[in-house]
Order: sequence, then C-alpha cells, then structure tokens
Amino acid sequence: MKAERVQFRGTLLPEWKIDRKKGCIQRQYQFSCHLEAMAFTDRVSEIAWEMGHLPVIVIDDFRVFIKCTTQETGSLSEKDFELAEKIEDLVASCFH
Repeated sequence: MKAERVQFRGTLLPEWKIDRKKGCIQRQYQFSCHLEAMAFTDRVSEIAWEMGHLPVIVIDDFRVFIKCTTQETGSLSEKDFELAEKIEDLVASCFH
C-alpha cells in the first residue's frame, strides 16, 4: 500500500498503531478476566478464518495483543485494515 493510503486508513482506526518498519498494524485489548479475553480471541479467530487472513494473537492473562500483516508481501494491505475494522466492530458490539 502507498504511504498516503496507509495513513488515511490509520486515521479510521485511531487505537491501532502502524509500524511501517515491520509492515503491520497492532493493538492491545484489556479485558476484565481471562475467560473474556479467551472468548474474544475465539471470535477474532473465526472472523479471520472466514476472511482467509490470519493475524498474530498473543494472550497474556487479561490482555490480548493482535498484529495484522500480510505475510505474502511482508507489508500492509487492505485486508489488514479490513480485519482490524471487523475486530473493532466485534469489540463495540460484544465486549463493551
């Protein structure tokens, strides 16, 4: 993706950090308990599987860290931002 497009897409996901050197966007979520964090990661996995675009997910007790990148290119693509948007929709509808 061109830098201007990455910057624009990033403005639509202000909680996500863009790491251009690593070619990814990433975000950490905090939950009230470990089971809620696990339920969230299960739902994220389902969404990602349906898209055919799998993120890196790290669970640390009540925290979940998600990193989206396009493995084939080692950089960002529209799919990374689409997945992040779907994750944000999930959080808004189910976990807050």
